Amino acid sequence: MPPLEKESLADYAVRLGNSIDRTQPFYLIGLSLGGMIATEITRKLNPLHTFLISSAPTYLQLPWYFRLAGNLRLQNILTTGLIKQSKFLPAGLLGGKTSEEKTLLKTLIRETDPRFMKWAITAILEWRNMEKPMNLTQLHGTADRTIPIRYTSPDVIIKGGGHFMVYANAAKVTELINEILKQDEPGK
Repeated sequence: MPPLEKESLADYAVRLGNSIDRTQPFYLIGLSLGGMIATEITRKLNPLHTFLISSAPTYLQLPWYFRLAGNLRLQNILTTGLIKQSKFLPAGLLGGKTSEEKTLLKTLIRETDPRFMKWAITAILEWRNMEKPMNLTQLHGTADRTIPIRYTSPDVIIKGGGHFMVYANAAKVTELINEILKQDEPGK
């Protein structure tokens, strides 16, 4: 579901949340920006549990320079042409360590619609949620360079995990999520 022009992250999350079938219990998992969206959906709906991976549940857990850029409205000077250049978001900043990971990230960046990328950057920089929902678990890596761990308060820390740990550390991330899901089972 593409965001509407000038739609806030919170408003987009409400619209996206409206498409979730709530007649059955559900879980949410969000990665990076998706984690911020999952946080907003969790605030409005009642998933059994929400998992954030390489993300922040509040804007206060974003690096200070993200908040400063938002306050200075630096997102307004970004052009879609600048965003489309893969050098704008280097693969290393997003957690690519191996050549395979960097190649995959460069492809993802190159193939992402620059209008969506501009919306996403603006949405993150203007996001102001201050409340972490109760039924939310934040998984974060110690080597995340996009949202450095020192700015966050994760529930689960993955040693050596970068922003792309959902790919690079997939087995560990899956194992940790499965452990938490087992604890959520009725009667536990």
